[in-house]
Amino acid sequence: DGQSDKIIQYSNNGDFLFTSELPFEADYIKCLDNDRLMFSLAEWDKSSYSDYHIIITDKYFKHNVSLINKTDDRDPNFQYIPCCGLHNVNNFVYFHKPISDYVYSIDIRDLTHCQYYFDFGNRKVPEPARVNTEDYIDSFEQYSTLSSSIFINKKIIAGGLVDEMQLSSFIVDREDNIKYIQEHEFS
Repeated sequence: DGQSDKIIQYSNNGDFLFTSELPFEADYIKCLDNDRLMFSLAEWDKSSYSDYHIIITDKYFKHNVSLINKTDDRDPNFQYIPCCGLHNVNNFVYFHKPISDYVYSIDIRDLTHCQYYFDFGNRKVPEPARVNTEDYIDSFEQYSTLSSSIFINKKIIAGGLVDEMQLSSFIVDREDNIKYIQEHEFS
């Protein structure tokens, strides 16, 4: 329950089990092995972990590890729900926030991570628009930004982007340096 900062747990049959309060404000959660949980902290989080994007806790929400320092300002009032979060492929969790040019790959075995930067050149969303999105939303047709889960390996990068306010999927062949971008709108 994002409004009250609580985790509500249900059984596999859908029966209510219990509610627990979170000591931080999160916008995404991922269950890991060994009863660990990975949380993406919300931009509006004011807890003692607010300098980080990711924290790992035990099943009782006791903090274990902080990952990925927050290095740039984001609009705490802007949330683009379908785009981001924590997406796993094999032993990696991919993470990025809305209107960010960075994607992180986190190895869940040892919690090491890599940072990937997407350079949109002159179509990059300027910093004032990242900090106060609503005031600049009409100018977003001039910009490009990542819009959905991103997958990265040695051979390809795949994901979604918003370009001129249109959603598109893309694939980058890293071996041949060829980019494929969907040419039509989603309906």
